[in-house]
Amino acid sequence: MEPQNWTPVNFRFLKHWLEQVRTEPDGDIAVFDFDNTCIFHDIGEAMLRWQMDHQAFLFEAEALRAMLRLPPDAPQQLNDGTPLTPFLEQLVAQFIEMKKGDRDAALNFCVMFYHLYNAGTATPGLGPQYTYRISAQVFAGHSQAALAEVVLQVLEHEARHFGEERTWHKSDPSLLGPDQAHYRTGLKSSIEMIELMKGLKAANITPYIVTASVESIVAVAAPALGYPVAREHICGVRLQEQEGRFTENLIPDYPQPIAEGKSELIRSLLPRQPLLVAGDSANDLPMLTAFENTQVRLLLHRPGKGLDALYGDALMDETPQDHPVTVLQGRDANTGTFNPASVAP
Repeated sequence: MEPQNWTPVNFRFLKHWLEQVRTEPDGDIAVFDFDNTCIFHDIGEAMLRWQMDHQAFLFEAEALRAMLRLPPDAPQQLNDGTPLTPFLEQLVAQFIEMKKGDRDAALNFCVMFYHLYNAGTATPGLGPQYTYRISAQVFAGHSQAALAEVVLQVLEHEARHFGEERTWHKSDPSLLGPDQAHYRTGLKSSIEMIELMKGLKAANITPYIVTASVESIVAVAAPALGYPVAREHICGVRLQEQEGRFTENLIPDYPQPIAEGKSELIRSLLPRQPLLVAGDSANDLPMLTAFENTQVRLLLHRPGKGLDALYGDALMDETPQDHPVTVLQGRDANTGTFNPASVAP
């Protein structure tokens, strides 16, 4: 490893730790979340926006209704007070008109669907188990090859337009929800995380990616961005296929890696408990805290994303006495570059 933009105390600890675990038996593993951990921003979200911008949905309204079906005991409204059932009915109606070529309906759908994704993720009773599943299901109808081509297009687009502020404006303000949806473009790889993975491999620790994005998307994005993770070590949300195309149905008897599903997948499909786990949000909390053999918890500092309670345990010097060691790494919220001046709270 090289210092790069690691906080110095984090770099010294990780370098020393890798030198120590190098002497352990072969076969250990490390587990990384992908979006907002390995990379800056979210490939699944960027792909979702591409779908909306290009009206590239290859399924019909009945499939959308099935995707939007609420879980048992779902809340009556989103966390901003939007009444949920009529909002979903209006969303499907706009989808139907969009599929007919109505540009105004397409704008309405973009604003409303993106609001459902963001507000639904933060709404108790829905959460990422609901919204991340839907954001995977929207690729129903695509083949593996076609989806791979889109991933590369999105990576090129996000690099070319890095940091741009964009807004969708609803054409019909009488519809439920906000009148606009705002986002920032730009995905960025992290040389520090890439080099950490290389250091782990040199120490006989195999890096895995366990992501709540579609596995087939990350399997293309990760090597394209330089991450040294074997294809068989990338685990994400999996959709059933029929006649060479994805359906909206999740694969049964497979622990979909969303929230608690991440730790379930690790227990059932990975060869052993991870020595190092890296994450950035509440979606990663279960796998960060589930395993007694974990020696290092690497957190990307994103206050308000659900891991704040772990920040108080962050490493203050490079010779901690107990495991697990919590390594808290800052990153510039605008550029995605690691911040070497960041310190533990």
